[in-house]
Amino acid sequence: GQHQMWAALHLAIEEPRTWLTSGGLGTMGFGLPAAMGAQLFYGDTRRIVHVAGDGGIKMTGNEYYTIARLHLPIISIIVDNTSLGMIRQLQKVNYNERYIACEFDYPMDYAKYAESFGIHAETVDTQEGFAVAFAEALADANEPHVIVMKVHRSFVEPMIKGSVGEFVEFK
Repeated sequence: GQHQMWAALHLAIEEPRTWLTSGGLGTMGFGLPAAMGAQLFYGDTRRIVHVAGDGGIKMTGNEYYTIARLHLPIISIIVDNTSLGMIRQLQKVNYNERYIACEFDYPMDYAKYAESFGIHAETVDTQEGFAVAFAEALADANEPHVIVMKVHRSFVEPMIKGSVGEFVEFK
């Protein structure tokens, strides 16, 4: 999704094997279970930061129960743009803005959802608010945290329009 593209564009990954991603294979919801596995592997030697889209959390968000139960100190950042952002972006580019089943017009409070599992969570809508919330989450090294980033529906740039409907034969 877009959260994955933005993270790939802007994070400075300094060590090999520290960026765990589905690689754009369409596995919505991959991040939270992957973060759990990584945190269990590293134990208390590393802190896992999970970046997800709001659509992915709707797929695997119940894993917050296990994260809370095991006190896994994952910092989960949810990019809430009230849509399946990458699907919406592809529908704009390839289908002349005919948006089908990609916009979440019924609201969901992701912070309250995480809090229902006993996880500290907050919603932010500014860079400054995010910086404060992230610093607080980092300081609390023994417990999980969820930061919900409210963002506008937008697009990942640059984007190259692919060909739709062409058959490619592999030999």
